Amino acid sequence: MELIIVFPFLLVIIFILGYFFIVNSKVDNKGAILLEKVIISTLSALLLSYIWAYFNYTPVESREAGILYESFRGLFMIYLFSFFPVYLVGGTILSFFIDIKIELDSLLFNYVVKLLVYALGGLVIIGFILMVTSFISPKSISLGLGELYTIFILGILPSLLLYHVSLFVQLLKLTLKISHKKIE
Repeated sequence: MELIIVFPFLLVIIFILGYFFIVNSKVDNKGAILLEKVIISTLSALLLSYIWAYFNYTPVESREAGILYESFRGLFMIYLFSFFPVYLVGGTILSFFIDIKIELDSLLFNYVVKLLVYALGGLVIIGFILMVTSFISPKSISLGLGELYTIFILGILPSLLLYHVSLFVQLLKLTLKISHKKIE
């Protein structure tokens, strides 16, 4: 219960810190880049929520009597309310800095390095959330091998989805010839 109360405040603090890091970064067109990252984070949250709801939905024909089930839309909304704040705060900030700081000559090497850094960033974000959760409610956290695997899945897969949605948006921008250059 304490986590439900503290988690939004934690996201606001991370958002404020990330905002000041972004404002103080020496990047042109921060607003356009940040807007693009917010759109990418939103698309990623929608896509991940849809995927999660798809795999956890029980069709009406397969339901047992006397057991409560959620509709597909209900599951989608539950997952969206869970994933969207984390994507919006953590994913936007992570994506902004990775894409600004890492730019290599080789396309393949750039892809592999960013893939690893996004995966590591996802683990750091989920590890941070887990650490705060363990401080707030120490009895609720007991990590076995299965839980560690779940943490890896919950950290790495969403961050890699964010990276690949970002690549898709970059490809779309190249196709439509859209850039962040200032128009004078």
